[in-house]
Amino acid sequence: MRVRLTALAVALTVSAVVAGSLALLSNQRTTLTSTIDDALQVRADGLEAVLAETPVEPTLANRTDGDAVVQIIGPDGAVLSATDNVSGEAAIVDPRTTPGDEIRTITVPPIDAATFRVLTRTIDTDRGPATLAVATRFDAITQSLAALTRSLAVAVPLLGLLVGIISWIVIGRTLRPVETIRREVDTIATTNLDRRVPAGRRDSELGRLANTMNGMLTRIERGHHRQQQFVADASHELRSPLTRMRGHLEVDQRTDADRTQLAATHVKILDDLAHLEALVDDLLVLARHDEAAPLARAEPVDLDDIVLADVDKRRSVSSVVFDTGRVSGAQVTGDPKQLARAIRNVLDNAERHAATTVEIHVSEPTAVSARIVIHDDGTGIPTEMHDTLFERFRQVDDARSPTRAGTGLGLAITRAIVERHHGTIAFDRETTRGARLVITLPRATTAATRRPTEPDPEERRSQRPHRSMSTEL
Repeated sequence: MRVRLTALAVALTVSAVVAGSLALLSNQRTTLTSTIDDALQVRADGLEAVLAETPVEPTLANRTDGDAVVQIIGPDGAVLSATDNVSGEAAIVDPRTTPGDEIRTITVPPIDAATFRVLTRTIDTDRGPATLAVATRFDAITQSLAALTRSLAVAVPLLGLLVGIISWIVIGRTLRPVETIRREVDTIATTNLDRRVPAGRRDSELGRLANTMNGMLTRIERGHHRQQQFVADASHELRSPLTRMRGHLEVDQRTDADRTQLAATHVKILDDLAHLEALVDDLLVLARHDEAAPLARAEPVDLDDIVLADVDKRRSVSSVVFDTGRVSGAQVTGDPKQLARAIRNVLDNAERHAATTVEIHVSEPTAVSARIVIHDDGTGIPTEMHDTLFERFRQVDDARSPTRAGTGLGLAITRAIVERHHGTIAFDRETTRGARLVITLPRATTAATRRPTEPDPEERRSQRPHRSMSTEL
């Protein structure tokens, strides 16, 4: 970067100076030429006025500088009169091929092969029409411009070199903090993620870069600590059922268990295996959601259909009453399988903690959001645990009982799914009876067309018996 920026600075500077030099040379040449042309016009006007009143003499007085040349040339190309500095020389222009009035630059071989600026004009004399040629040497201007060109040819490279040296030094000092940041980041490993790069001035570009880098390091540190905690918690959760199974088998082996004891051990081991299988499955699901990949499917999903279908399966096997009296149509855009898993997790949690009833409320409270409210009449959740329960392996103490065992990952998975669908999930802090969980999701952008074979949710609710609740959600 330092080399490229220096080369760019030198290239831009040299290009600008060269363009300016060319413009300067062109302007200088134009100005000097215009000055000579004006002088030639004045001299020609004066001579024309004199020759109109006096006869043509063989020699004209040269009252100007010695470089001035005047000739009066006849129609046949013979010199009728001339200044003494070109006396006896041939005509410097051929009137037969020269227009009447013209100013041009020519080289005159008879006169030292010098370059002249020549004005030609047709005039009337006592000998008839003739061509007046007034000239002055142009070599001085050419030499002056050549000297200026040589000076610029030396100055421009030197200026480019000077700009390159200054740019190299300045850019090096400017990029020095970047190199400091690079070296510092290069030394940071997983064992010292608490280190940060020097920030410098916060209002500068490098200061903002350093702050961004420090923010990234902070996120990496937090993620690393969460990963370590996750591994530790997962190891603990996986060890518990394995330890119980090993204990059951060792007891049976030491006591020479009979068929009845073995059957009881099998039941316990199967329960532990079921818990272990659910835990591994939840860990895999949570790991996939941690990848933060885009949704595999994004289609209109009817939340009321998912809720009612899940509740239908629970009513036949659960002692808890599920009140769906306030489930109305609500449609979002997302992955139906993920949303179904999220709803299943929160219903599992509510069923596990409910005393007798779980109330479910599905609605579209605003034009841009859909909401699911699940309220159980259990013992409730301490206020200080409203946020921590969404962390991995966090459970209310009574959920640790053998009859209400959970993996501690259900709400964490649900939060990950809801956040991937750009929604929010939280416990209602104002609830004084049981626990009230609120999920808010963005509504579908376009209304989905229901399949003709699907009955309307309202019709299904009217056909499905359920117990009403008087408590307002």
